[in-house]
Amino acid sequence: MPFAKMIRLSLVPVLLAMAWPNHVSAAPSPAAHDPAVMMARAREHATGLEAATRVLRADGDRDLQMRRLAGEKAPDELRAVVLMCDFSDSLLLGRYGEVPGDFPPPTQNDYFYAAHDSVYFDHLLQDVAEYYRAVSGGRFTFRFTIVPEVVNLPRPMGYYGDDPVRGEQPVVLARDVVETVDPQVDFGEFDTLVLIHAGAGAETDFWGANPEQIMSTYLGPRDFAAAVADSVLEDPWLAGGDFDGVGGLDRVMLLPETEYQLPFGRIGSLGVYCFEVGLRLGMLSLTDFTPAGNPDSQGIGIFGLMGYGLYSGGGLIPPQPSAFNRHPTARPHPQEVDPLPPG
Repeated sequence: MPFAKMIRLSLVPVLLAMAWPNHVSAAPSPAAHDPAVMMARAREHATGLEAATRVLRADGDRDLQMRRLAGEKAPDELRAVVLMCDFSDSLLLGRYGEVPGDFPPPTQNDYFYAAHDSVYFDHLLQDVAEYYRAVSGGRFTFRFTIVPEVVNLPRPMGYYGDDPVRGEQPVVLARDVVETVDPQVDFGEFDTLVLIHAGAGAETDFWGANPEQIMSTYLGPRDFAAAVADSVLEDPWLAGGDFDGVGGLDRVMLLPETEYQLPFGRIGSLGVYCFEVGLRLGMLSLTDFTPAGNPDSQGIGIFGLMGYGLYSGGGLIPPQPSAFNRHPTARPHPQEVDPLPPG
């Protein structure tokens, strides 16, 4: 589908999102939507917002970003393997009643899909691929292969999203899922891991009501080197056995199955997915989350994907990257202009 058509069609779910009630989670108590209660919760959450947004503010591979700024071009393609996982207290949509065990009833919903499975994520990632085909002028291809089996982890979501001792543990989450499927998957065919987990991303938990949620992020070589220093990993990569003893997977995107949160209603995932792919390509985040709890600017605002544009159109209509970030992907042919042509 041409990108222009996709944009126009995306307006339909935006309008439906405004019209339909949200059933993302269990109905809150009447006091939960009381303005005074919500404001008190927001003030309390602001004290921890510095840590909660640090991942996004410092997100990206700094070494890769510096190489892009120095003129190194983005690759012609990425070859991503896509894994899905859920937790002991949170299943992907459509899996309740199918997974053996005592799981809580589902709290998320989707008006267009009965399940968030390989078919759903194939459609969503095709939109991501089409977005990058369009903004790169056809010079970049996002290729992906989805492993259809879902990994059900024995730990709750909060272990990875808000552990009381270790805090957020994105590398541990990636490690646990990869180790589970490594015997069945040849990771050596890929240069990127996309890990999609059950639940919403913490980045849309604006009121701090769900501290167990996991922040969407991109993990690069520095993150894996830090994990070795912290004794989380033995090697600064994952699935090293599939790479003939030379490195492994050290570029990982953690993404949620949905971005829908109460009380704000339906927020799409496409913008966040495209944002994280941008980080994988070496684009710079041009948002501004400072000062914590009460940002005094929006960076470049909604005028570029790598600013607050990831939430444009309710997260369903991400704008193009700014010219500053688009250059490494679009690779335009420079044109010299003579300011004083003859005659």
